[in-house]
Amino acid sequence: MSTGLTDEDISRKHKMFTAGPYVISKAGLNNVINKYHGEFSVRGVLFMAISPGLIDNGQFGQPTEKQQKRGYEQFLQFQTEYPHFKGPFTNEESVGHIMKVIENSSVAGGNGGTVVSHFGNRQWL
Repeated sequence: MSTGLTDEDISRKHKMFTAGPYVISKAGLNNVINKYHGEFSVRGVLFMAISPGLIDNGQFGQPTEKQQKRGYEQFLQFQTEYPHFKGPFTNEESVGHIMKVIENSSVAGGNGGTVVSHFGNRQWL
C-alpha cells in the first residue's frame, strides 16, 4: 500500500506540506517495489504499489480549528481538479476499488513496478 502523496507534481501543485515522514517512508517503499519488480518479474511475480485513496478511518476525529480550516481549503482545491471527489471513502469502498485494480493487473500487462491509485492509474482522487 502506498499513497498518492508521493506524487511530486500533485504535492507541488497543491502545496501539500503535511505528513513529511509518512511520505518519505512511502517513497522509499515505492522504490523497493520497483526493485523487487526488476528482480522477480522474470518469474511472473507482480510487485506494484496501490494507493487506497483517501479513507475516513477515524483520523479526522477531533481536528483543531486550524486543521479544519486547512482541511477545508485542501478539499476545495481537490474538488477544483477532481469535481467527482465528494470526500473520503469508507474502508469497504476502498477495498472494492483496490480489488478491481489487483484483478486487472499483471506482469504481462505492464503493471509491475508501478505506483497506482485505487483507479489503477495516477488519478489520486
